[in-house]
Amino acid sequence: MFLVFGGILILVLGGALFFLVKAPSITGNVINSGEVVYVQEIPVNFTITDRKIIGINIDTDYIGLATIMRGHGARRPVTIVNPFNFPIEVELGFSEDIRDWMSVDKNNFILEADNDSLKINVDVDSNESTPLGNYSGVMTAVMKRV
Repeated sequence: MFLVFGGILILVLGGALFFLVKAPSITGNVINSGEVVYVQEIPVNFTITDRKIIGINIDTDYIGLATIMRGHGARRPVTIVNPFNFPIEVELGFSEDIRDWMSVDKNNFILEADNDSLKINVDVDSNESTPLGNYSGVMTAVMKRV
């Protein structure tokens, strides 16, 4: 779900979770095709452990993938919404410190104007040689005018 109240953009994370960001103001701007109109950075964190535990994260202000046993993975659904009155291309990426373990099931996609949305899955995958520890970084969504 997506709403804008007083310039605040609300994105749905995992069905019932919300992430609040400042919505971009495009009034009076001339934006050319291919031009970046907005960049959103969303914090991501997870822990890799060798113990047989399941960590559940219910925070609402970042993509928390909780505690993952080494050699396993976790998935978090995220809905991306186009708040603009023109189509955009969305390119997703991850900061260098978490890039080796993170992926999305859809990337470089087009969202039509006026609240078109797409639900994607954000995954973290570890293998038996993944170092134990706490990991944090950002997922970046770059929105370009089509």
